Amino acid sequence: MNRNFPPLVCTFAGLAAATAAACAFMVWSDYRQDLAAAHARVASGSEVASTPCGPIEYAVLGNGAPVLVAHGAGGGFDQGLELGRPLAQAGFRAISVSRFGYLRTPLPTDATPAAQAEAYACLLDALKISRVAMLGVSAGAPSSLQFCLGHPGRCSALVLLVPATAAPRPANDAPLPAMARFLLDAMLGSDFAFWAMANLSQEQMLEKLFGTPAADFRRAWREEQERVLRIVRQLAPVSRRAEGVQNDLAVLASAPRAEVERITAPTLVVSAANDLFGTWDSGRALAARIPGARFSGFPDGGHLLVGHYAQVVAEIALFLNRLPVGPAVGDTRRRRLSLVMPARDPLGHEHRLLPAFALHAHVPGGLHTAVDVFHRGKLEARPNARARRNGTGEAHAIQPVVDSEPQSPNLDGLAQQVREQ
Repeated sequence: MNRNFPPLVCTFAGLAAATAAACAFMVWSDYRQDLAAAHARVASGSEVASTPCGPIEYAVLGNGAPVLVAHGAGGGFDQGLELGRPLAQAGFRAISVSRFGYLRTPLPTDATPAAQAEAYACLLDALKISRVAMLGVSAGAPSSLQFCLGHPGRCSALVLLVPATAAPRPANDAPLPAMARFLLDAMLGSDFAFWAMANLSQEQMLEKLFGTPAADFRRAWREEQERVLRIVRQLAPVSRRAEGVQNDLAVLASAPRAEVERITAPTLVVSAANDLFGTWDSGRALAARIPGARFSGFPDGGHLLVGHYAQVVAEIALFLNRLPVGPAVGDTRRRRLSLVMPARDPLGHEHRLLPAFALHAHVPGGLHTAVDVFHRGKLEARPNARARRNGTGEAHAIQPVVDSEPQSPNLDGLAQQVREQ
């Protein structure tokens, strides 16, 4: 019996080694396939403008008032399109730029927020756009602030989502936790390390690298979880974003205090109280210092605003629609303007929207028009709804058509304008 034991051990050891080798081959094969798909994804859907500031990668979606989207750390034009796509659907022209060091935009010697702001101006010149609303997400906030400071005549509005700036911190707080720094260094050093962490340690990555509590992710509905995971996976190929991430970390560690008191553009700042990157504090501080700025906060959702994405998009669109923003240069066409509003129960009252705020403007009775009703970011219905005021803050949905002139929607004259169409 003892004489048979060593061969049996060898047999099991051989089977284990063969199984391990097969598993390793399958893992490596999956990784190579995913990496190839990631490279193919970022190789299309964008253009590169040759400007006096150097090559700048960008993508454009939609028609209407232009909005320039500056993505967060680890992003690129593709991450910016996550927010640009629904804004385009709401009637805006979303321009998503790859910031310095990301994808096909090289990292110059001077990669400060001020230099990045000048690159935004160069891109707008190349696109023949004189004025835009600036939307800065996370680490895209410093350069967005600098653009509105350095080019006040070209910044029609400023929106800052979970702004990563020099937020007030206790003296003993490190700018980046040690575990996050370790994971980040490992991720930036290897496409495979990032791929493995994204597939094996999703919740740890969400908390340490994306500032979002895992509990918020677990509570979210399926479509919202898919959005979050898409953002995580969009970092691939991380090797083509590593320079940009390292530059963002350097900027946030040493960025001087911006003179935001000089910003004249209407400003909206959005954050979540449990953002693990502390943007609640930085956002409230910015809103308090920028003249006339409004702060909109959520109790949860973390840095990725999990569970509030559709509401955030609606709030941004409503904020921008209220502004007297002129059309893009050369655009003299009449355009459809969607009046977007957050709703408490968009589908619960038979084609009627219940706004989450009181409707103070007069909506003319007797107006019938098509309206798109969205629920959790997806089109749910397209009824022929009547636009009118009804009780305390309750109204049917409206989708007006107005001239693309520098004016806010005139609800009092809306019925006549629609009849003229």
